[in-house]
Amino acid sequence: MILSLREVGKALVAGLALALCVPPLPLGPLVPFVLAGILVWLAPKSPRQAALAGFLSGVVFHLATLHWIKNVMNVGPPITIALGLGLLVAYLSVFHALWAWGWAHCRRGNLPWAWPFLFTGVELLRGWGQMSFPWLHVAYDFGSSLPLLQGVAVFGVYGTGLLIALTAVLLARWRIDGMPRKWLALGVGFWGVWFAAGAVRVSFPVLQGGMKVAVVQPAIPQTRKWEEAYFQSVVAKTYHTISRVEGKVDLWALPETAIPDFWTWRPEIAAKLQTLSDTSGADVLVGALEAIPDASRPEGARVLNSAFLLRPRSQPQRYDKIRLVPFSEHLPFENIVPALNQVKLGQSGFSAGGLVRVWNSPTPWSPAICFEQVHADFVREAANLGARTMVVVTNDGWFGNSLGPRQHWNIHRFHAVEHGLSMVRAANTGISGAVDHRGVVLAKTGMMRDTALVVAVPPGSPSLYARFGAGLDALLWLLSFGAVALVWRSRRRLPASV
Repeated sequence: MILSLREVGKALVAGLALALCVPPLPLGPLVPFVLAGILVWLAPKSPRQAALAGFLSGVVFHLATLHWIKNVMNVGPPITIALGLGLLVAYLSVFHALWAWGWAHCRRGNLPWAWPFLFTGVELLRGWGQMSFPWLHVAYDFGSSLPLLQGVAVFGVYGTGLLIALTAVLLARWRIDGMPRKWLALGVGFWGVWFAAGAVRVSFPVLQGGMKVAVVQPAIPQTRKWEEAYFQSVVAKTYHTISRVEGKVDLWALPETAIPDFWTWRPEIAAKLQTLSDTSGADVLVGALEAIPDASRPEGARVLNSAFLLRPRSQPQRYDKIRLVPFSEHLPFENIVPALNQVKLGQSGFSAGGLVRVWNSPTPWSPAICFEQVHADFVREAANLGARTMVVVTNDGWFGNSLGPRQHWNIHRFHAVEHGLSMVRAANTGISGAVDHRGVVLAKTGMMRDTALVVAVPPGSPSLYARFGAGLDALLWLLSFGAVALVWRSRRRLPASV
């Protein structure tokens, strides 16, 4: 089972090659070839050797793609965060070990075409439940190519991932088993049509008009944002950025926790923002925390990560973040094991909201806070409730000027295209901006710059995946279970692995 030094080196190369496919890095369109190369490398290995090789390449891949999380050490306890990053990398690498192990069993059982469904099942599993972390799905690698990205509006993140995995098996079998070239021609033809259809779709001009949004990026340094002594400076800098906006807008979008405190504790700031809404005649969306008294909680209240909507001469409305970041914002399974509520890691301890909101300004839009738009089903629910634009408020300042905010922008744009919705994104330190329903960039800021921009965002229209994606995902779950059953049945007929 032990791998040679040479095989460990190949694991390093495999992990790095796969990492280079993750936008904004450049090899995204080549991901089927990279994945095929990994399958060729794993082909002669026993299931146990393949699992170990997959785990090692996964460690390299996740260190290369998620190393930016270490920047949180500038704000939080370094030892805890380093330990958390190490555990996260190990946990995610287990999924790589699973699909590598599955590929070895598919080879031994002469079931290579079952593997793409196993691979898709692993991706579905990684994005499911309280431990979900759907950050590095293989389909996101198409985000660096607008023509390739268009097909996700039909197949979604998991269906597109399945097609990439099928292509990887096709290439691997051609390389290993000498599969006839006519099957390669079929694969080339499929992706040629996919690319050409996407290129035609993005060639049409951007629709004019729509909701006019002022996106505010104050670029508050995360290292000082939560200091009480610095609070007035944070507010002053935010208002200085707001003052740069000229002309009439329909909506002001300020970032997640633009008010770095509890909303009800800062009535003077709430009043000032209400005045902005009243005088400009526009809605204002602003992020802040909120606390709702709850004697059942250890701290005596439910702490919420919220976004507040202020409308001219109206009472504020509140949206509470539903999809929380595991461990950073909540501890998984704390509702099953109440003792976990006593554990505090960083800012964990938030409670989840319950309802997706749809507001009009005048286009119907839904708010999303940070990590929420990473989940395809969250955006799908907003689309099916009538939203035509997603307005995302986030604070990627935790991660500095790194790959993290760029990956986050790519994922948010991906899910906007997937569901046929336009997207506005207000980020504290960037990237802020807007895209239409095809992912065409309407406006975009740089990183770490105090910026305000005004952009007209045309409404989108729900895609095929937005309408039928729940059924497609359910079908993929069933096909994945079926593939597992086939492989398990073949495994029982073969001698034990070495």
